[in-house]
Amino acid sequence: MGSCVAGTQAAIWIRVEADSQKRILVVDDEPLFLSSVAEALAAEGFSEVDTAGDGGEALEKLGATRFDLVVTDLNMPGIGGVEMLAGISQAEFGGRVMVVSAYLTDETERAVRQLGAIACLEKPIDLTTLIELVRAALSHPESVLDGLTVAGFTQLLELEGKTCLLRVRSEGRQGDLVFEDGQLIDAVTEEVEGDRAALDILGWQGVVLVLHEIPGSRRRRTTLPLSHLLLDAARALDESNQDEQSFRDAPVPSSGSEAGEPEPNPTQSNARKEHPMANVKETLKSLMSIDGASACSLVDYESGMSLGQAGGGDDFNLEVAAAGNTQVVQAKMQVMQNLGLETTIEDILITLGTQYHLIRPLVSASNLFLYLVLDRQKSNLAMARHKLATAEAGLEV
Repeated sequence: MGSCVAGTQAAIWIRVEADSQKRILVVDDEPLFLSSVAEALAAEGFSEVDTAGDGGEALEKLGATRFDLVVTDLNMPGIGGVEMLAGISQAEFGGRVMVVSAYLTDETERAVRQLGAIACLEKPIDLTTLIELVRAALSHPESVLDGLTVAGFTQLLELEGKTCLLRVRSEGRQGDLVFEDGQLIDAVTEEVEGDRAALDILGWQGVVLVLHEIPGSRRRRTTLPLSHLLLDAARALDESNQDEQSFRDAPVPSSGSEAGEPEPNPTQSNARKEHPMANVKETLKSLMSIDGASACSLVDYESGMSLGQAGGGDDFNLEVAAAGNTQVVQAKMQVMQNLGLETTIEDILITLGTQYHLIRPLVSASNLFLYLVLDRQKSNLAMARHKLATAEAGLEV
């Protein structure tokens, strides 16, 4: 059992449960791969093995028979593995997932593991290793997949470069996320649209996913990258869980509020939460008023994500610039640590042929920095550095 399956450009997910007598479905558009895996499983005592040539046939079989293990190729004509996963989310399927791919990357592995994959193998595969992993998965019932998440599935759509409409249903709500060549370009719920709708949908739990193929070149109503939206949605969900926990832990007064203590005002509470973001926007707006300013942003140099930005455009991608400059700040911080310099960085100046790039780490938030791009012909560098320092002093984060 030391042979390999070679020459197959495919990816496989395996969902399994319990023991070798459970039903297994292998889905792939390569007949050689189907027969090789099915025969290897049968030879090892897995007697209930079926096959399907694409995702559509697989979904039909899943609708008629309860399978404990599904092995599916990602890249297939017609309904592929990604679409089949969305179909599985609509059925009661408590199996497990394993990925085997000819094009396995770190990003793909992270995405499929978020969807519940218990292992990832790169092709060509050693059938002995595959069998061992199947047996291990069958012997650990605690590995049952709880369900697909919107975050994990959208990252997979991005990696696969899909053009599609993902319809998400959760607890009586429905929303649509539109992708074009893997980029999120639109989002809509019954209440809102664009970035706000995307943030809402990405935070939904216990979802059912329906995938629709659509033509490209649709209207763009989302402006933030998917990675940024996912980060904000995760943060909002975490804050919501903390608020819920605080509410459960709070003591209950015996009768009404404490004497002389006013009832909390939800509007004031929301205003306090929204104030820091409004302050960031005002700060960036003030930076754009500096002579020669063409772009600016507030960046978390630990993650490379922008917390706010202004300016830029098609000829200057602020997201890329922010991510690149995080490496500059991290490198400078490391140099200071290696030299044992116990001081702070006031600012970092990068001089280009036509531009100045100013980076100012915040004293009040050690993981953040302000980033300002200036036209050399139109700006006064000394004045810009002074105004950048003034902007930092008034920034609340």
